Amino acid sequence: MSHASLNGRSKKRRVLRLTGRGREVVELGVIREVPLTIFFNGYEVVTLLTTGDHLGHLAVGFLSSEGLLRSREEINSLEVDEGQGYVKVTTHPHLTTAEQFEFLERFLSKKTITSGCGRGWSYSPLFDQLPPLNAPLSLSISREEVLSLMAQLQSRSHLYRETRGVHSAALATTKEILIFREDVGRHNAIDKIYGKAFLEGLPLSDKVVLTSGRVSSEIMAKVARMGVAIIISRSAPTDLALELAEKVKATVIGYVRGREMRVYLGEERVRWAT
Repeated sequence: MSHASLNGRSKKRRVLRLTGRGREVVELGVIREVPLTIFFNGYEVVTLLTTGDHLGHLAVGFLSSEGLLRSREEINSLEVDEGQGYVKVTTHPHLTTAEQFEFLERFLSKKTITSGCGRGWSYSPLFDQLPPLNAPLSLSISREEVLSLMAQLQSRSHLYRETRGVHSAALATTKEILIFREDVGRHNAIDKIYGKAFLEGLPLSDKVVLTSGRVSSEIMAKVARMGVAIIISRSAPTDLALELAEKVKATVIGYVRGREMRVYLGEERVRWAT
């Protein structure tokens, strides 16, 4: 027996809960997981598993972070079909059909299995074409601002509190969250915020990315391609993520819990109270 809740992104199910005090039957939220197939100029690129919301932003964010979309002006049409579970993105033609097919053949052959929740993949080699970050010299964040932003992230994570089955991500200034998204995969959550920012033409060099999940190499690469110089996580980074961050001179702050945080790289952007 189940019924939808939280705008259809979760379902209530009867669960037997065992605790030190005994056992009880309770009704708990379970995250919804649906496939989304992304088409780019008529070619099937990837099928992602997602919570089923903000599908257009997710598709555009994925295509942008993989290097297939360079600017929103390239987009000719964006078709979202939630019922059939697909998004079709077409761009203004700048290649012949044969050239486009050859380009996509080369692109799709570069698949990397990622460390995502469940099965994930990326088509862009991690170290290839990472743009140099162009963050303002004045960009910095204080310890209290880091703690405040992560508190904001947690307070908005309604779907996580309902299901315990999603990751959260946000785009923020050093003061407040601008875009917040949740998804079954941390990669999807990042792509959702990137897609919205991409379509709205938001400047990103002075922004911060927040995530509830592990900062793995592919997450770091996505953030670097966004042009964001500061990433803050409730979890920890991997060694390859830090190599990437060092290459582009990013700031990585992890394990932000309670009053604790760890600055792994880029401490010059972190202001400490005297």
